[in-house]
Parts: sequence; structure tokens; C-alpha cells
Amino acid sequence: MENEQSICPVCGSKLVEKVIDYSDWNNSRLLVIREVPVRECEANGHRFFQAKFARSLERLFGAEKQEQLKPVAVMEVPVFRLEMA
Repeated sequence: MENEQSICPVCGSKLVEKVIDYSDWNNSRLLVIREVPVRECEANGHRFFQAKFARSLERLFGAEKQEQLKPVAVMEVPVFRLEMA
């Protein structure tokens, strides 16, 4: 039997270890965090952070909000309106 951490708590399918680019809004800015380890559900793509990585993300977003960090890169992102389709 597989251990609890290798089964998706939402749908019950297998979780696999992955490294992703995580993005979220912070202080009206879109941030991209590179090389974030997650467990991802094979069937439906549900993603779960280990507590230590979630805390690291919280610290990073807090430091960025206080303008204590300098980004390693800046990306240009295209923006569209739905009615353009």
C-alpha cells in the first residue's frame, strides 16, 4: 500500500515529484518563482507544496512586497482581451 503522501487527497490518484515555475500576484504585480518543488497528481494536476517550500514562498513574497529583493530576471508578458478571440 502506498503511503499517504504519495496519494492525492482530492482524487486519490498517484502524486509525483516535480519542479515547476510558480506564478502568483503580489502587491498588484505578477511574480514568477523558478524551480519550485511540488507533488502533482498524475490524473488531474492537483499540486501540493511541502510545508518548508510553502513557508519559503511566503517569505519570498513578503520580502518582495517590502522591496527587499531584486529579481534575477524581468519578463515581458503579452496581455489580451477576451473579445479579441
